[in-house]
Amino acid sequence: MFCTATQSCKSPSAEITPAQKAEVVSEIQQRLDDYATAVTSKDLKGMLSFWSDSLVFASNGFILGGLNEWAPIMQQDNDGADRWVHWTWDNVHILPLSRNTGSATVELTYQKILVSGDTVNGFGSWTYVLKKNSEGWQVYQSNGHHPVP
Repeated sequence: MFCTATQSCKSPSAEITPAQKAEVVSEIQQRLDDYATAVTSKDLKGMLSFWSDSLVFASNGFILGGLNEWAPIMQQDNDGADRWVHWTWDNVHILPLSRNTGSATVELTYQKILVSGDTVNGFGSWTYVLKKNSEGWQVYQSNGHHPVP
């Protein structure tokens, strides 16, 4: 493949049709919605299925490598929440990269009531890189900022 500075380097076989792009956007949006439902219903198995085993997660100055590092943090957070009031995605931008890969950049807000009775209101902005595999759409890379209240 020959590329010039004025022409992007794209393989014709990597091109996806507008209909395929729309399908990828719809599927990733559904995956985001399913994750929000899993979080607010405290469905840890559903939450963990959002993330690939080889996940690289970067946030607030630290990087985790692998679901094995991220899962205990999710478990602890899930155990500490008595209930979730809401988890809302806003300003969602989904970019189909191929029929099986895409990214989603979102803003989120949430509110949860802790087992202690305290209320936590949170927000953040995230970019997820997702790949469709035998498990469906999963996040392989996550980078975001999530101020700790």
